Amino acid sequence: MIKFQSLDMLLRFGKEFGHKQLRTHGFNDTEFLICSFVLKNPGCTQLDVSKGLKLDKTTLTKSLTILEGKGCISRVQDTHDRRKNRLTMTPDGEERLTEILGLHDQWMEKVLDVLTEEEQQQMDNYVKRLLDAAEALKKD
Repeated sequence: MIKFQSLDMLLRFGKEFGHKQLRTHGFNDTEFLICSFVLKNPGCTQLDVSKGLKLDKTTLTKSLTILEGKGCISRVQDTHDRRKNRLTMTPDGEERLTEILGLHDQWMEKVLDVLTEEEQQQMDNYVKRLLDAAEALKKD
């Protein structure tokens, strides 16, 4: 049986690596999450980000102001509803985020190198099944 502590430690090692990379590239965790969300949902509103990431509006507004200052995100007023801002990644922000995501992938590849290709595929399938089961439990 897989022990929770083992999975937790693997995740902690990954997070520790990720935190270091984020700091090296001038991001904190919240800024990284926001950029990742906006990259996957270009043109989303601040409310979409707030709900999707469960961030309070004050934290989100402060982080967006910082990300705009870093040249990572642009806020454009919605043409149909002036109360809303549409968010997109700037080319520079997208490049920086992609670089960080690539570093995470490289770390994961190094960790998974101890497994054969077939074992990696099995692991991926197992993780997907576990995530589905955890999602189902969350709804209960």
